[in-house]
Amino acid sequence: MSRRVAKKKRKRRPEKKQGDNVVAIRTGGRKKRRKKLSAKKRIAVFVIVVIVLMILSSMNSIIRLKQQEYEARQEVERLTAQRDQLKERVAEIDSNEYIEQQARNWLKMAKKGDLVYILNGDSIQQDEDITQEQEEADASRHQKASNQGL
Repeated sequence: MSRRVAKKKRKRRPEKKQGDNVVAIRTGGRKKRRKKLSAKKRIAVFVIVVIVLMILSSMNSIIRLKQQEYEARQEVERLTAQRDQLKERVAEIDSNEYIEQQARNWLKMAKKGDLVYILNGDSIQQDEDITQEQEEADASRHQKASNQGL
């Protein structure tokens, strides 16, 4: 009988001892022992996890800021090139030649000494600066051309 009692005692689950941090777990007839982490170790693991997460977050922020810096530099280069092109265009527009060309093309103006021809109702008008002598010379040329054509 002593053997039976001994076997029964083995099959019983051992009770947790208060001074011991080891708990026996029975699975499939075997006993496995798992150590419980002490409170200090739990806190240390938690702190390490928090620190790792903070480092990862900081690295993510740094990468994002580097990307924004790169994009900002690209934008600065693009805008600098555009500014240079606009400065060249302003210098071109401020030139007397350009102003004269635009006055002739869009405003239908003529320079002193230019011959102005009005064809089929175009709204080209003579400049006031054209002298009376030039107008008379133009009229005489026109009469000569008409006489030669008859």
